[in-house]
Amino acid sequence: MHHSIGTRSSALTTAGLALFAAFAAAPVLAQHDHSILAAGCDDSGMLHMHTHDAMPFEVMPSMFSGIDGFATAEVAFESLSADHQAIGLFMLDEASDLRAVLVAQDDGIQVFGGGPDPFPIGGEVFLGHPFFHVMPVYNIYDGNVGDEFSIWFKFTDASGIYMESEPFEMRFVAVPTPSSVALGVVGALVWRRRRS
Repeated sequence: MHHSIGTRSSALTTAGLALFAAFAAAPVLAQHDHSILAAGCDDSGMLHMHTHDAMPFEVMPSMFSGIDGFATAEVAFESLSADHQAIGLFMLDEASDLRAVLVAQDDGIQVFGGGPDPFPIGGEVFLGHPFFHVMPVYNIYDGNVGDEFSIWFKFTDASGIYMESEPFEMRFVAVPTPSSVALGVVGALVWRRRRS
């Protein structure tokens, strides 16, 4: 796959509303089980990404209005909530002001961050001051089940306290809707028909 220097634009208002709803729900979603990409720093003042979650991250068929293909908001950027001295990573200063900058992406995948259009290369996901928990929407718009795609970000600090991180890769794979979810949808439809 090739890294895109552009994006596939979508001007759908419904997509923007769905994405703003996803961002507004982030504090609630933070209580659920999803993948975390944590931002921390080393003792030299350089930012780093750390995760315990295995990649590629699974992306099911989109349930977001106005976004086609496969989409997920279940991968969050989060600031470290404790020092990880064993690996040399530490919590961020509360005065820091972080961004996740989109460095590159494979053709067929894009990232939304609260508006109707995907981020361009060089676009910034606003993270802000620790503690933050931000959940962009990752969209495989041109792919089939089993296809894998990569996105590269780097962390930067608008406050100037920390040095930017090296680019880090996030890998995603398109997967079918789990049968349990599909059965739940079918069951809900049957229940509604019986009541009508």
